[in-house]
Amino acid sequence: MLLKPRTTPRELLFLRTLSPRMMFTEEQMEDYINLEKGYEGELKFDALMDNQKREHLLIRDLLLTSNKSDFQLDNLLFTPERIYQLEVKNFEGEHYIETEAWFTSTGKQIKNPLLQLKRSENLLNQLLYKMKANMKVDSYLIFINQEFTLYSASQSLPVILPSQINRFLKKLFKDDNTQNFIYPRQKGIANQLIKLHKTETPYMQIPEYNYRKLKKGIVCSHCMGWMEVSIQGRVKCSHCSKEEFYLSAIERSVEEFKLLFPNEPLTVNRIFNWSGGCISRKTVQRYLTDRYKKNGKGRSIFYEKN
Repeated sequence: MLLKPRTTPRELLFLRTLSPRMMFTEEQMEDYINLEKGYEGELKFDALMDNQKREHLLIRDLLLTSNKSDFQLDNLLFTPERIYQLEVKNFEGEHYIETEAWFTSTGKQIKNPLLQLKRSENLLNQLLYKMKANMKVDSYLIFINQEFTLYSASQSLPVILPSQINRFLKKLFKDDNTQNFIYPRQKGIANQLIKLHKTETPYMQIPEYNYRKLKKGIVCSHCMGWMEVSIQGRVKCSHCSKEEFYLSAIERSVEEFKLLFPNEPLTVNRIFNWSGGCISRKTVQRYLTDRYKKNGKGRSIFYEKN
């Protein structure tokens, strides 16, 4: 049973929206790419878990606070005996370990992901203790990318390599006998954790931006190219030729505008300009009138959710 689904990270939504409209620094682009890769890996692991036929209780993507420290959990799997913290990494290429330091094949040192795993486990245990939820937590670092290799890793490390994932999941469900799942206790603990979930993370790193400097237009949802006016109620990508109905394109433009400028009034002119004039004012007005509540009069008219 999936109690909490995964949602696209808010920071990633911002970066996806801004990346075609402004120039990122090298560091900002690297952060964006890493977020995309990380999310892609989480979705791959979600698909594997969704294919498991044994009964289980699962929470995805939790942001919690314990002892004034925030921590993120990719997956929490509840079984009759314990809670499994399953942290997913989408690293690729060759890596090796020296003592407790992690390196890429080029010798570049990276953050030790096991330290993050242990920190999250400690904070989760402290939180469970306060909740008087007496359940053991086991944590594993799961590398989902088939192109990942790790050298010099001790077998005692809680690391699951790509070739080991299927065997690991089979053993996990077999060992904890999940077909005899006891729902009330585990579900009660899981629901308490979900209630503590924070929707806003303090760690978001969003580049500074303003409306005037951002490139205007409708971005292709397929290739991130730019849409141009087509015929028969559609716009067409100038790069990959993907077509999209006007209403769908306007809807995406409105959601982008609301994400980036939540305090700005929603008006016909703003959305017309934001979409680069690709769709007529009349069509934009018709969409906003149909989907939103109109307020004000004359030039002061703006729209908000019903």
